[in-house]
Amino acid sequence: MMLRLRVSFPDRPGALGQVARVLGTLGADILQVTVLEREAGRVVDDFTVSWPGPFGPEGVRDRLSAVPGIRVEAVWRTKEVPGTSPDYDLLMHVAAEPGRAFATLVDAIADLVSAEWAVAVSSASGELVHRS
Repeated sequence: MMLRLRVSFPDRPGALGQVARVLGTLGADILQVTVLEREAGRVVDDFTVSWPGPFGPEGVRDRLSAVPGIRVEAVWRTKEVPGTSPDYDLLMHVAAEPGRAFATLVDAIADLVSAEWAVAVSSASGELVHRS
């Protein structure tokens, strides 16, 4: 399973290494790190990890949060593989088949936002238009 973790920690030398070390001891394979913000002596990073561990997202949150100075802001499952651009691939498919553009967008949106499903409902009739 792949997880995305949003983690806040002190902005000082070695702090990123400490977070990486904790993730490694928990069995996580770090696939990508994205720095989101740095201010007021703290940094917020998103970690995309491959997680073969025996416990789920809440267990990861609890174990990381136990380390002084580390705050786990969010943990969620993701299907987005680091280094890919699913949004560009989606645009290519929409442009290639404009007649299916709406259905293609509904089919793809769940993966783009790491959701389990997506649905489109007509605002005029309230009918289910398309489900993925």
